[in-house]
This record gives sequence, structure tokens and C-alpha cells, in this order.
Amino acid sequence: MIGYGALPHRAFARLSGNDGTRESMSKLLAFAGATVGGYAGWALGAYIGTFTAILVSLVGSGVGAYYGRRFGRQYEA
Repeated sequence: MIGYGALPHRAFARLSGNDGTRESMSKLLAFAGATVGGYAGWALGAYIGTFTAILVSLVGSGVGAYYGRRFGRQYEA
């Protein structure tokens, strides 16, 4: 098993963008979108049951993260 210490430092530099600030806004908006989407999914799925709330919350978090990051990339450009 390979741990994080085996990765070159350039791999982490690529995750954050060239200057480290360009991607930070889209990551923050992706986090906010995932939070809002997860809450909305939980609220909708809780009417049926707890397991349904978990599944719908998972889908809502993914959709919220996608659109939050998409909005962040359009906003930065």
C-alpha cells in the first residue's frame, strides 16, 4: 500500500491550481453546494424514511458539489 508520502510534491501543487487561489473559490462553492444539496436531500428523503434520507442526501450532495464548482469556475473566469 502506498501512502501520501510516496506522492511527489508536484501532485499536490496541481490539485490547488497554479497560484493556489484560483481553485480555492470553486472548492469553497463546491463545499457550500454539497452542504445545501445534502440538507435539501435529507429534508426531502426524511418523509419516506431514514435510509431514503441518507441516499437522497448523498445524491443531493453530489449534485450540489457539481453545480457549486461549476458556478465557481464561471465566476472566476
